[in-house]
Amino acid sequence: MIFADLEKDVIYPVLLCLIIGTAGIFGAVYSRRYKKVLKKTARYAVGEIRGYRSYLKRHGRFIERYRDITAVCTPPDSDTPERYIITTQGHFTFRYRWVKQVRLTFPEKGAPLLPEDVAQLKFDSIAGLIAGSMFLLMALCVVIGHILGR
Repeated sequence: MIFADLEKDVIYPVLLCLIIGTAGIFGAVYSRRYKKVLKKTARYAVGEIRGYRSYLKRHGRFIERYRDITAVCTPPDSDTPERYIITTQGHFTFRYRWVKQVRLTFPEKGAPLLPEDVAQLKFDSIAGLIAGSMFLLMALCVVIGHILGR
């Protein structure tokens, strides 16, 4: 087997699987750490939903659905109510057309999060771990297949 065939059949697929698998594992670890930090340091407040807007953003043929949810609540470190416009891509956030109260999560720094966005962190950690490990196993299978196929 010449080096060009080895490069095309083994090296490129293994590198691609390693890069994607490593990114999936790092994404899972990051989501899990952020979820733990939120669990320890986040504060909560009940807010009232005042507005809901759904719109599409187009990037060529790729379409993304965004939702702007306007919530009014008193932050945990303040006495005056504030108005927040939370932009999200969460699928089940369409329910805020009808729901009028929500429990907002206030991280130590940054904007408040909806319950769906906090739940997405758990899904991201599980999905990243499964997908990352599958890609790493695929890279291992390509290498083993090449060694045994000689």
